[in-house]
Amino acid sequence: MTASRTDPRLEGLPAFEWSLPLLLLRAREAVMARFRPILAEFDVTEQQWRVLRVLADESELPITQVAEQCVLLGPSVTRIVTALEDRRLVRKRIDGGDRRRILVSITGSGRDLVDAVTPQSLAVYSELFAELDSMDTERLLAQLETLAVALESQNGETIGRDV
Repeated sequence: MTASRTDPRLEGLPAFEWSLPLLLLRAREAVMARFRPILAEFDVTEQQWRVLRVLADESELPITQVAEQCVLLGPSVTRIVTALEDRRLVRKRIDGGDRRRILVSITGSGRDLVDAVTPQSLAVYSELFAELDSMDTERLLAQLETLAVALESQNGETIGRDV
């Protein structure tokens, strides 16, 4: 951080390149740069992949819960699910107990896609973690989780996990 500022109104703020939101965005972009070629190879967007990953771990979820776990807005998830449904990767149905609720599940084709992407995704994770000391990686992940949980509880939000 730089100690002196040309604009006194900014005194006390960290230098822009050291701001937490910027550093988190840079880290996210650096990580996602490793995954984007894989997703492009399978013609899946980052957001579509998040939805498929969440659904691969669950039998069926309300679309609102998919949005929450994927850290996406409801209208975006509705569009994403429609696109995935058009490709027969997911299916949606109206909940018989509450007709206002839409449930989403992954199809066999969607599961096949996840299975096809997984080995390459695991290879990227291995490369990323190999570049960091294993203790650093565990500490980083734990600290990020702690930060997210603490800020979510302060903000009264719940945000799911990504990728």
